[in-house]
This record gives sequence, C-alpha cells and structure tokens, in this order.
Amino acid sequence: MSGLNRREWRGQRGLYEAWYLTLRDPESGWAFWFRVSIHVPPDGLPGEACLWAFSFPPGGNGAGRALELLDRYPLKRFLDRSNGKVFDIELGPARFEVGSAAGLACGAVGHGARRIAWDLRLDENDARGFRHVSPVLYRLGIASSAVATPGLRFRASGIVRVGEREIRLRNAVGEQGHVFGRRHASRWAWVHCNEFEGAPAAIFEGVSARVRKGGLLLPPASPLCLRLAPGRRLTWSGPHELWTTESRFSLGSWSFEAYKRDLFLRGTVSASPEDFVSVEYRDPDGRRVYCNHTEAADVTLDLFERRGPGWELARRLVARGVAAFEVGDERRDPRPRRRLDLAEARPA
Repeated sequence: MSGLNRREWRGQRGLYEAWYLTLRDPESGWAFWFRVSIHVPPDGLPGEACLWAFSFPPGGNGAGRALELLDRYPLKRFLDRSNGKVFDIELGPARFEVGSAAGLACGAVGHGARRIAWDLRLDENDARGFRHVSPVLYRLGIASSAVATPGLRFRASGIVRVGEREIRLRNAVGEQGHVFGRRHASRWAWVHCNEFEGAPAAIFEGVSARVRKGGLLLPPASPLCLRLAPGRRLTWSGPHELWTTESRFSLGSWSFEAYKRDLFLRGTVSASPEDFVSVEYRDPDGRRVYCNHTEAADVTLDLFERRGPGWELARRLVARGVAAFEVGDERRDPRPRRRLDLAEARPA
C-alpha cells in the first residue's frame, strides 16, 4: 500500500492532496467515508489541512444519523511519519497507518451530537493497488490530477461513534485511495465495488474524468480495473487506452464500454440523486467544484469474449446498493438532500 500513498507535497505551492477511506459494514448496513486533505494556494497564502467524516446510515439518508462534518487545521498540524515500509500520517486526533499487511485508522470530527469518531483496525486482503493515471501524464501536464487506489480491498474491525450511537464493525469491507494535483477535473465519475453477489473475490474500480484545456472540455479519460479472481485482473489504464472507452455520466448514472483485445466490458452504475451528499471542494487557485458522493449505488458489469465474428457473455457481476459512487462537476446539482460547504468547517 505505502508506495501509492507516498506524499506528493514537498513544500511546493499550488497543490491539493487527499487520502480517503470508504467502508461499509454488511452486518449493520452502515457506511462511512473518511478523508484527510491538504490545500496549498499558489500565491503565498497559508495552506490548510482538513479532516472530513461522513456517515451513511442503513435505509438511506433520511434514516438514522446521516452526518457530513469537516474540521479545518493549520497546515503545520499535518504530520507525515512514513518510511519505506509503513505509510503513517497524522492530523489532529486522526491517524492513518498502514503497512504491507495491516494498519489502523482513528480520528474524530465535529462535537456533541454532530460528531463522528472512529477507531479501526485494518486487515489488508488485496495488497496490489491500482494506479489510475500514469505519473508521466501528470508531469507533462496532460492530467491535472493523479489518482491511485493503494488498497483495493481491506477488512475493518472496531468502533465508529456517530453522535451517541456506537456501531461495532466486524470485518466491514472497504477501500483506500490517494489523489493529488494542481486542479480537480472539471467533471468526473468514480465507482468502487467489492461486494458483488456470488463473487466474493471480484473488485471493480473505475474513474472517468474530463478536464479543460484552452477553454475546451476534453473527452473523458477512463481508467478501469476489474479483478475477477486473485490471479486474474484486467485493466484499462495505459496511455493508449484511457481515451478509447466510451463513457457517459451524470449525477446518478454512469455507463461505459471498454475493449481490450478479445474482451469487451460493458458497465452501468446508478443511484438516486437524492441519496448523494454534495461536498464543496476548491482548487489551490480558488475555483470551486462539487463532489457528489453516495455509498449505496448499484453496479452491473457484463464481460464479453470474442467468439468468431461476435461476442459471447462470459461473466456478469451484479451489486445492489453497496457500491461507493461519486460524480463531480463545476456546477452544484440541487437534487442531493445533504450538503457540506467549506464555510461550515469547524476551526480546530
């Protein structure tokens, strides 16, 4: 895990960077999204670090305690104690440490009834991560952000407290990601699913992002990763593959078609727009973008193999209401019931 988590920020200006965890407990139905971010403006103004926490109760956003919380810290409070074997960062009460086989995640955001605190042990099941974007494309300025998933699947056990409610997790399933860049994509879709029905080894991770160059919105680049079994993994992430996938997305839906030699992958992702939380992000230069995130998406993947002149369905994977899914845009969609703006951040 640690290599893909390696910190990009080395004191330079005009950069954002974030590490995040998403996890869902099959037993209780609760899901969570935890995030540590740093934000360094290009103009010499002080940077900051933020700690984010989101809860997604069973039954949707209208049931239980659906919270979206953000605490802001001076950048100097962000600490990185990583070494060659262990990735280890700290911000306020939060700590994320992970090595080659196990780790921990703990922290707290908010206060009183509007507080989320977590104390988790992480057991890694899938050590091989996925790099969505080649560092070469980022260094050349073709990609404005770089994304990786160091932990495609892990198991989490421990306690999460939402207000006064305590949720005990036993082998909750999750993923861990890392993103950095000079500028967020103008529009993007992202999905992660590791709970396909009848296919416990299957994992899917995908992104489709559009960026502006010279005022033009470029076609989507769509790196994809599908693990069918421990020894069988398919990826569409090479520079010659990123722009060949047909991708169409909007808030609540994403459909794509990707080809690879004698294989053809067709996928659909869907969720009710009302079940997303709309989160304000800002680029280092101050531009606003809005990330809409849910932990209750449906995913259907159909993998076809070429048979003579046509295609034959080789595998169908289905997940209902258990996938992490987000859609980002430069404009805020009014449909999500939950919102979190940066102005709501609690100074810590």
